[in-house]
Amino acid sequence: MAATCSRRGQLRVVTGDRGPAVERERERELAEALLGDEQARREVTEALLEITSRTAANADGEVGVGLSVLVAGAVESIGATTDRAQKMDFGQATDGEGPCLEALASGDLVGVADYATDERWPGTSQRAGEAGIRSSLSLPLKAQEHILGALNVYSNAPNAFSTEAARSLEAFAEQATTSLLLLSRMQAQREDSAYVTSFAGTVQDSLRPVLPHVDGLELTGASVPASPHAAVGGDWFDALELPGGTLGLVIGDVMGHDVAAVTTMAQVRTMVRTAAWAGLEPVALLRLVDQLVNASGISETVTLVYATLNRDDAGAWRLEYCNAGHPAPLLREADGTVRELDGGTRVLIGTIGTGAQEGAWTGQVGTAHLPPGAVLLLFTDGLVERPGVDIDAATAALSRTLAAMDPGEDLDVMRHRLLDQPSPSDDTTILAVRTAPTPERRT
Repeated sequence: MAATCSRRGQLRVVTGDRGPAVERERERELAEALLGDEQARREVTEALLEITSRTAANADGEVGVGLSVLVAGAVESIGATTDRAQKMDFGQATDGEGPCLEALASGDLVGVADYATDERWPGTSQRAGEAGIRSSLSLPLKAQEHILGALNVYSNAPNAFSTEAARSLEAFAEQATTSLLLLSRMQAQREDSAYVTSFAGTVQDSLRPVLPHVDGLELTGASVPASPHAAVGGDWFDALELPGGTLGLVIGDVMGHDVAAVTTMAQVRTMVRTAAWAGLEPVALLRLVDQLVNASGISETVTLVYATLNRDDAGAWRLEYCNAGHPAPLLREADGTVRELDGGTRVLIGTIGTGAQEGAWTGQVGTAHLPPGAVLLLFTDGLVERPGVDIDAATAALSRTLAAMDPGEDLDVMRHRLLDQPSPSDDTTILAVRTAPTPERRT
């Protein structure tokens, strides 16, 4: 059986006082949900097909089912399982007559034993003859005493519905009403979820930094979701021009792909920025962020690298960094040599506890010198995590890819090539910094 969704037909009908404004709102929400997106229409069709299957066991001939709902006194044809049922439902909504509208107005089951002899609705009987419909039952769908719509069951056989079939259909109409209300609630929840996700995506976009222009350096960065369905997440990067000519670099990851991850990311990002502007060096900064995360009651897992770049009078760049449970940055020198910067490693943010195990945040900061033409790559684990692939092997492969790149290649092109990875299992964020091929002396 081919399931089809009908066109929307609408007609203003006099149905009496249908109750207070809240009931009108329920009508509107039901119709909007059932006429909503493709998934909602598919669920309506599946429900109608189930009704058709159950009805056919107690009826003669070929059975088709249609659904119409009320919206502020208007009849809207929602869907049907056969072309015949669709034509009958839409025709009644358009003409303003027929057993469907009678059931909606009276709140009672309305049957037609044989359209060939029925004289109550001439236009509907004529349309039935054209569609090959001989008999029908229209059952109002009620939520308490409020009528939401009608279920219309058609057959190409006369007298197709016995008293037993009609009784069974009345009982099933109550179940159908509950199912349709559930579908409308689910659709409303999907719309709410879509709005929240869209809003979170807007927040995340607004937090992406404008990378500063720094003499003697090139910077590029980007975030790519694991899939179009995971449009928000907790990855972020940042670059800050700090007092005294220091450049602060940040790459971080909050576990999750939901609103909570985005919210936590925004909080931690603000903590890092505030501490950086206060002039804290990398170890002290991550110690403070760890304490703030614990004090704020944040439960999400956070990994983070904070680094500072400073240039001496000869124009050479010195990197200092601290790593809280994050993938180690990679440093590519101009000759293609790549090494991991695995110093300054600490535990994940938030795992120590305020004031506890202070020794975890003591010790030496990681350091490195960036020679002319060097590329510093900070990245999240999405760049090296693949199902079934050892992360150390994936990191080694990334190092080889970075080593093989043309040192004179445009940094944005390099970024695109690094992010062009098949089937990432997680969001991927990178921040790359390249020093000028010839050092610039400070004046």
